[in-house]
Amino acid sequence: LGVATWKEVFSTDNEMRYRVMLGIGLQSFQQLSGINAIMFYAPTILEEFFGSQGAIYGALALNIVNFFATFITIATVERFGRVILLFSGGLVMCLALIPNAILASQEQTNTVGILVVVFCAVYVIGFAYSWGPIVWVVCAEMFPLRERGKATGLTTFTNW
Repeated sequence: LGVATWKEVFSTDNEMRYRVMLGIGLQSFQQLSGINAIMFYAPTILEEFFGSQGAIYGALALNIVNFFATFITIATVERFGRVILLFSGGLVMCLALIPNAILASQEQTNTVGILVVVFCAVYVIGFAYSWGPIVWVVCAEMFPLRERGKATGLTTFTNW
């Protein structure tokens, strides 16, 4: 087999250019989905509602949800397929962000804070069973063995 040249990685033979661009797009969209903002800024956002101690517990809850929701992928990826999981996860994420956007314009009460945590958890579940792990699976599987190292390296490079 040997190692592919860069010309082979970007060739139109075997639709390699399309595959590389698809992988780059998937990795980029994964990063642009907003999960990093939610996970990183959760304590800051939740501090408005619950104080500093409650914000830490809320962020911990979101991380625990993220951990356990990832196991949904293991149970469903072969049964439903990658495309269905990506589509349904994106839909769940979108539907969870809409109420959070509405709640952001409301008076910042404890009830609103609890609803923000719930909808953030739904968003995290949507990401954790779909766009989080499935993008890595697709990028690892879609390249022929000869081109896989360089092509996967390129797609991973776009996931900052």
